[in-house]
Amino acid sequence: MAMNTLPYRKPTPLKCARIAALVVAAAAPGRGGLQLPDPPKLESLRGTVIYIMSEDMTFPAKIWAKGNAMRVDVTQGHQTTISIQLGDTLYTYLQGSQEMGRKQYLGTGLGSLGLIKQIEEVKAKGKKQGVEQIEGLRYDKYEYDVNAPGEMAVVYLSVKTSLPRLWVSTIQTADKDTSLMQMFFRDLKANVPIPDSMFKLPAGVTFSEKPPAKKP
Repeated sequence: MAMNTLPYRKPTPLKCARIAALVVAAAAPGRGGLQLPDPPKLESLRGTVIYIMSEDMTFPAKIWAKGNAMRVDVTQGHQTTISIQLGDTLYTYLQGSQEMGRKQYLGTGLGSLGLIKQIEEVKAKGKKQGVEQIEGLRYDKYEYDVNAPGEMAVVYLSVKTSLPRLWVSTIQTADKDTSLMQMFFRDLKANVPIPDSMFKLPAGVTFSEKPPAKKP
């Protein structure tokens, strides 16, 4: 998954094992039941995403997504970093600052899509692995390996709404290292009105593909 608002970190085997254990513990096997009708088409969402970078490093963030656009706000102390993804391009800047922002091209994989489009892609081309329960709610489990081994994902989507709950992505870098990122979603609302202004880049801020120079 894109979510490139935070850098990937190469996890140690021990951390991978511990994190995987947390995910397995959170997702208890489902018990079957009546076949539910297809959920309504997911057009937008808002809520909270928690990035799990390692066992002891997590970042909560607010998230909005509509169409092929996505916005993530990460607040640490008195500073909020805003990342707006418009298709395959990610723009990152500090809220209320006129400092130069960062522009990043996301390539052509799953991560080059906004979250709503990613969900559509996973449902269309991912391999459904059954239904599991998380905190009493039913989720379809998908494995997405269209771009394997360069990019793979395991995704849990609500049977009722298609909203994500857990999203585990692995990315293989050019030097064949593998990076892991996990996202845990909560308090998501589906098909809520989101103004286009949420995805508008701020006036007065320029964006560069090069990181800003450090101040002396």
